[in-house]
Amino acid sequence: MRERNPKKTVRHKRKPRSKVAKGRLSAKGHAKPSADTEAAAATSAGTSLEADSPSAALAGADRRLDRSPRPVVESLAQLLSTIYEEGPRRAPALRRRDIVAMQTATKLNSEELRRLLDLAAVDRTLERTRRLMLLSMERLSGTGLAGPVREFIRTVLEEHLAFQTPALLSVLKGTPEPAVADAARALAGRNLESLPWPDRADALTKKQAEQCRINAMGCLMLWLRESEGTTPEHLLRCLQTSLWVPTQRRSRTDSQRFKTLITIRDPAAASVVCELLDDVLSEKRQQAETARSSAERATVRAQKAAEDLADCHGRFRTAQDEAETARTRLQNEQHERETESAHFRDDYQKLRGRLLQTLRSEVSLLDEGLRALRREPPKVHVMLDHAERVLDGLEREIERLRGED
Repeated sequence: MRERNPKKTVRHKRKPRSKVAKGRLSAKGHAKPSADTEAAAATSAGTSLEADSPSAALAGADRRLDRSPRPVVESLAQLLSTIYEEGPRRAPALRRRDIVAMQTATKLNSEELRRLLDLAAVDRTLERTRRLMLLSMERLSGTGLAGPVREFIRTVLEEHLAFQTPALLSVLKGTPEPAVADAARALAGRNLESLPWPDRADALTKKQAEQCRINAMGCLMLWLRESEGTTPEHLLRCLQTSLWVPTQRRSRTDSQRFKTLITIRDPAAASVVCELLDDVLSEKRQQAETARSSAERATVRAQKAAEDLADCHGRFRTAQDEAETARTRLQNEQHERETESAHFRDDYQKLRGRLLQTLRSEVSLLDEGLRALRREPPKVHVMLDHAERVLDGLEREIERLRGED
């Protein structure tokens, strides 16, 4: 059999390509990019540096979406019908003109709302409701459509059987109780396989029930993020304690954990979890460092306070000793004063008695002298004698008092 010459090929006449078409050839055809293509690439490279801001990212997304022939979403009812009727694997991407058109359209009337709620009731696993909430968070937040979509989602969740518990209904109604962790545990503990669906619908299979639990937990976390500002760290904690713990308990050995790690199907989610754990770890380390610094400062203050307290105790004991010494001295002085006072009283009584005796004797002599003067004839010499004796007695007493001083 004759071998075919590979160099000998049949060439067909090709139509001339435009410059733009030539520039769009892939690298496999080794076509040289055209000038227009290079200019467009340079322009896109220049504008990519400005895509860090949210407005630039939304504008870029709108420009990419504008190339598709998809018609404009004209109303909120059309958007909800697209999500719940067609059931795409992904929520429809909204352009800026779609949002503007939906904001200017008429609001949902009662008939449209009831029809959309009936469509949402078919979504038993809450897959499409979760996509709607993600779409609302990414594209409708801060617009006039966020409120109506939020009320629609609230009604859908309140009518879903997975949320028919007091704790979850309280969260949807905005009451302060119960706590977020309690609501998450209440949802994780629901037996979704035995829920009584209306119209005698079949019960959820085990796989459907697990998917419904995951979607319901996602809807709850998205709702809490919008209503209470739940942080990603808090979300991770709730998922770990309420949804992931039963699965983790099945991986108890190191080999099972290793197998679980290397068979992760969503590396992006695992990366986000690791980043959140790193952030939490960094925060805990910072808190530990702050606590350590505070403990060291508190230890220094405690040591200084202990030294001051010991100094105060020393001064207190010294003051106590001085007070005891002063008390003893005061008691001694009081005793001495009492003794001296007793002596003074005794000396006073003695002096008083002696003076009274002296004065009485001298008065008696003067009285006798006066009687002698009153006689006829008066006896002056008797008065003179008694007067001299009185003067001598008084002078002796004066000298005696002076000697006692």
